[in-house]
Amino acid sequence: MKSYALQQLGGEQIKSEFPVAYAVLSKVQRLDSRALAVTNGNDSSSDIYAEIESAFLSSHGFNILMRAAIAGKPKILFVVAEIFELESGKRVDAIHRYYEDSAYNEIRIQSNNSHTMAAASEGVRIKSTFSWSIDGVSTKEITREYTLPKGDSRGAEMFTELSISAPRAKDGKLTQVLYDREEQVSEHTDYHYTNTVDRYKKVAHVKLPYSGKIRVDDKLHIRSVMKNPGEEPTLSLILENGKSIQYQNPKGIIGQYVISPNEKELNWNFDVDWCADLDFSNFSVQTVVNLSAKFTLSIIHEDYPGYALHPVITVDSVLNPQTNVSTVAEIERIQIKWGCVAADTLIKMSDGSCQRASEIQIGEVVATDHGHSVVRNIYKGTEKTIVHLETMDGHILRGTHEHPVKTGRGYMPMKEINAADLICTENGNSQVKYIYEIGYGDAVYSFDLSESSAMLCGGIWAGDFAMQNGSACNQSADGPKERSALQKEMYELVSKADMNT
Repeated sequence: MKSYALQQLGGEQIKSEFPVAYAVLSKVQRLDSRALAVTNGNDSSSDIYAEIESAFLSSHGFNILMRAAIAGKPKILFVVAEIFELESGKRVDAIHRYYEDSAYNEIRIQSNNSHTMAAASEGVRIKSTFSWSIDGVSTKEITREYTLPKGDSRGAEMFTELSISAPRAKDGKLTQVLYDREEQVSEHTDYHYTNTVDRYKKVAHVKLPYSGKIRVDDKLHIRSVMKNPGEEPTLSLILENGKSIQYQNPKGIIGQYVISPNEKELNWNFDVDWCADLDFSNFSVQTVVNLSAKFTLSIIHEDYPGYALHPVITVDSVLNPQTNVSTVAEIERIQIKWGCVAADTLIKMSDGSCQRASEIQIGEVVATDHGHSVVRNIYKGTEKTIVHLETMDGHILRGTHEHPVKTGRGYMPMKEINAADLICTENGNSQVKYIYEIGYGDAVYSFDLSESSAMLCGGIWAGDFAMQNGSACNQSADGPKERSALQKEMYELVSKADMNT
């Protein structure tokens, strides 16, 4: 079976010129259009999120927002968005996008094609096919569809208000959510939840608000939130590591959208408990998630009671919220934080004593994983933000994002450590209790040792200057890579397709 991507890129004609891409795109597994691949872990996340999240017509063109989050960081991701006239089924436009080595992609498409804009004003159907390869041998593919009825392009005539009150960011940039920790002086918090972390199961219980309001024009009446197959309302959180979480509270989704007695307003204030768990491995120094909600309304006009309008309402977290159309609400992205602030880092010396990093002098001898080593040079700098790491056995390290720390996965930069990692301390291996980034604005120190080694920093094994600026972290972390033969061929194929468009 050949993939849809292969059909779009030339089919059999590319076999001789692009043999690697042809072989991978020819071996495809098509996933059910409504299915998600659920992980085998102990949390509630899914491995695949691929959706058309919103579509609308503006003065600048016809706009489509799609999102793809695929765990495993696909080597290639090819997305084709086709636009069809709703009544005739005629295809009026096809637009594609291509990505490499990316688990998360926010895909914005704007078409200024006059035929597309004319079709959108009368109603269109969008069909998007996502094709990707993780192993570089075969392809997986899923197709999503989205209908934009004629009424949606006249949003100003339908809605007088679409507002989202939560989750929202006080600073208008990034919504800050704290799980099981107190706000520090250097930070602001939008939402704070306790009793979210289950250390026995190594999961965090997802909590987040979702509330808003819609009001329709005087002659319109909201009759229902539709629940027909393909129109069921959805509410999800999408992580940048390729995982996604669905709202699973027993109260459901439809039941929490409330229509006012006069049918002029729709209000919602969802239970903050999503009844879903995320494994600790999903939480790192900066865990950013994106909310996506979609629902379809049935609306009646007083003058035409036999004709129902079915606008699709979408709410999306995006990098730069700006869209202001009546059926699409863009809100800020969401950062989930957990962790604590520690005191100055203590360095263990060769005699067993500990000194603050700021007090150590050139020529002094520190304890290392090879015994001991002389401090040959000291590099001092200033960092606006640093990472705070605390283990379950009470050891604390404050360091820069790139500072290598010894873990069960090898030496990892502090920014890549997650809550599921085992940290190597002077007592053995210990679980992460907190890991967190804060504002700092003070001095940081790096020690160049006579024999490059790991040092005990706050009781945690961490690399010296040479390890931080060398290849220690490349033992486990992904470093710069050459593009594979598949990626090179796909890039050439897509570039060729762009020239022929």
